[in-house]
Amino acid sequence: MVGALAISPSEPDVIYAGFDSNDMSLWRSDDAGSKWTHVAESAHVSGVAVKPTDSRTVIHGVVEGDLLFSADGGAGSEVALTLRGMENYRFSAVAYASSDPDIAYTSASGRREGSQGRRGDSAEVYISADSGRTWSLAGVCAGCGFLNAIIVDPADPDLLYAATATGVRRSDDGGATWTDNLLTGLDGYRANVLGLALQPGSTSRLLATTSEDGVYRSDDGGTNWVESSTGLDTAMAHDVVFAVSDADVAYVTTHQGVYRSDDGGRTWDSRSGGLTYEFVHAIAVDPRDADVAYVGTASELHLLHGEHEQQGLHEGEGIYKTLDGGRSWFLSDTDIEESNLTNLTPHPRLPFEMWAAANAGRGGFVTTSGGESWLFSATDAAHYPMVFAYSHSFPTVQYLTSLYSYSEIIRSTDGGHTWPRVGDMLQAGLSQRTLDSGLYDPDMRWKVHSHGLAVAPSDPQIVFAGTVWHSENRENYSLFGAHIFRSADGGDTFQEVDNGFPTDTPTSINAIVIHPTDPDTVYVMTSRYESDRGIGVYKTTDGGDLWFAVNNGLHLETNDLQIDPIDPETLYAATKNGVYKTTDGASSWRPSGNGLLDDMSGTPTSPSPEVFDLAIDPVNPLVLYAAGYLGVYKTNNGGGDWYLVNLGLPIDNRPAESVFDHDRTLEVDASGRVVYAVVGHRERERLDKMVPYRAVLGTPGSFGYTFGVGEATITAESTSHLSELVADLGLGELRFTAAGPVGTVASTTVTIPMSLLAGPFVVTVDSRTVDSQTQGNSVSFSHDHTGRSQVTIRRM
Repeated sequence: MVGALAISPSEPDVIYAGFDSNDMSLWRSDDAGSKWTHVAESAHVSGVAVKPTDSRTVIHGVVEGDLLFSADGGAGSEVALTLRGMENYRFSAVAYASSDPDIAYTSASGRREGSQGRRGDSAEVYISADSGRTWSLAGVCAGCGFLNAIIVDPADPDLLYAATATGVRRSDDGGATWTDNLLTGLDGYRANVLGLALQPGSTSRLLATTSEDGVYRSDDGGTNWVESSTGLDTAMAHDVVFAVSDADVAYVTTHQGVYRSDDGGRTWDSRSGGLTYEFVHAIAVDPRDADVAYVGTASELHLLHGEHEQQGLHEGEGIYKTLDGGRSWFLSDTDIEESNLTNLTPHPRLPFEMWAAANAGRGGFVTTSGGESWLFSATDAAHYPMVFAYSHSFPTVQYLTSLYSYSEIIRSTDGGHTWPRVGDMLQAGLSQRTLDSGLYDPDMRWKVHSHGLAVAPSDPQIVFAGTVWHSENRENYSLFGAHIFRSADGGDTFQEVDNGFPTDTPTSINAIVIHPTDPDTVYVMTSRYESDRGIGVYKTTDGGDLWFAVNNGLHLETNDLQIDPIDPETLYAATKNGVYKTTDGASSWRPSGNGLLDDMSGTPTSPSPEVFDLAIDPVNPLVLYAAGYLGVYKTNNGGGDWYLVNLGLPIDNRPAESVFDHDRTLEVDASGRVVYAVVGHRERERLDKMVPYRAVLGTPGSFGYTFGVGEATITAESTSHLSELVADLGLGELRFTAAGPVGTVASTTVTIPMSLLAGPFVVTVDSRTVDSQTQGNSVSFSHDHTGRSQVTIRRM
């Protein structure tokens, strides 16, 4: 989510963008949006303001409780004011006074993320007289709730207007005192004002946008208001801004795109041409030209306006720019990419499909084309994602664990479009042993850090989940210990299965591996990741009724566990001391790291044999990849020998520190032909620490598909990822998406029942006719993969 956009008044080619993500935070462009630089990694940015006379002086607030100042274009941002630990600590709006550029304002309240019970909280308003370096309390806006925007009169730095959760407020004394709500007639959630703008050159015309009641206009400084939404197709409005160079021009962002007014906000015209994603929020207009504007998309699951959740698979989000007043928009966010990816998980049966999530991001990402393009899946749990897991059945059921409150486990049955919560079922399933142990505090709000997760390949109803013991209770957990839970109904309910496992050990249940054909045989791997120490691997052969340690010969500080899908008695463990292998179902382990320690002498720091992650080729499980100190290693003989495969990765021959630090950052897709590695950059000036890379190893073998269309069945064999099949009998055609990475070839044969369509057929790929062969009611064709392509098979 692009939470804030700010253009420098003194150098309008300098633009700042604030993101609702810990690791994204603040970016700057010095060339009108052509290129961007990541300048600050602070927290979830709620507001950005640029000093009117200095493009390098910028302040930004974060909802975690800090206001940051930089005199170097966002770089080196330092906390100028912190309210962490205070009641009203969530910063929101920030603004400079154009008539006195040394004066700046900000506000903070206790409300967050759609907490309706705190809508009428007071907000504290702070003032700075030295451009944002130091701050003092100016006053309190009683009952205002969150301040979504602060407007400073351009001629009077003491005259302020505020868009608040309870309407529009005004202060005539620099924020010391505030009026009651000026936008009368609206109450409850209807009074939630998200945007506010004062017309340039006017002291009286104001525009206010409400979250569910459209736009309102005042022509007398806020005393009286009239509805001003003529031309809008939705009442769900977000931000509003006037153009400095033409006071009659205004823009408003909504759930359905951008609208422009050329009569001071009386009427509006849709201006969303080119926006492939129309749920937009932040907007800024170039002060030199009313036709040049920038807008940012939003999925709004969190931050300051979380009531209108936008679940689904989203495409086309980012920062857009227009040069013609909104008639046409184009993406203008080159170089902006998700920072700190921490979690990769391949679909177990579909080629080229990979899910990813970022540390403290705002959602998950999925590719079905081997990384050529990604869709965004907005979820609560992906704010602090842990582990994705899939059923092997179709349609696939997906799960995700997290440490986000009430979303400790979420589940999707529609391909990642929606994710209902099922994590509270863990609380209902606590064992009597845990209830008696003192590890659970029933008087606290339920909160647990769930982590390890797995679905039985042979039974989609069997789901196992595990938790993390945190030595520090920063998140106010109600459940301590490392607990194992089992569901026998696809996540509808869970029961703790803890007999034989040392639940009171400060460890993390990091990985859970289930036998490919026996759902009662399960391995739980522990680690020190986000906890204190690993205690190796535990196993059950009766569905969790009894667990026992299987650590004979194994280093106990384990990091990852992989099972051979063809020979499930063979498993591999990544540990602090390298790779270990078992061929007897974990009864005994032996080191399997020949070659992993090669060329370690002479490194700048003490080398480590630690292997953080393993990935096994599901097609040929003798092929494995290991994430080690020097980078990525590969074996072709089940761990007998390893060699480095770092070509193209940003890894020095003598790294001062490992480019990996935990598991799920090295994965192989279901085809075995695309390998992913999330590598930590060590360039000190870069803030994006973990960046994904891929290796495409060629075209895979064909995969079989079956699609039900009414009572009929369509089958296909393809080297592509096939999805979204639609049979349009009225047009006499079949449409679907075929996806794969550049450098591979799509070879597809589709068999269509004659009851649906009878051949011969013509085939188009992205509206281009391709050669095809029809035999009976089967049609075969090939094309080069270019990412996701739309295929149409039409009756001739």
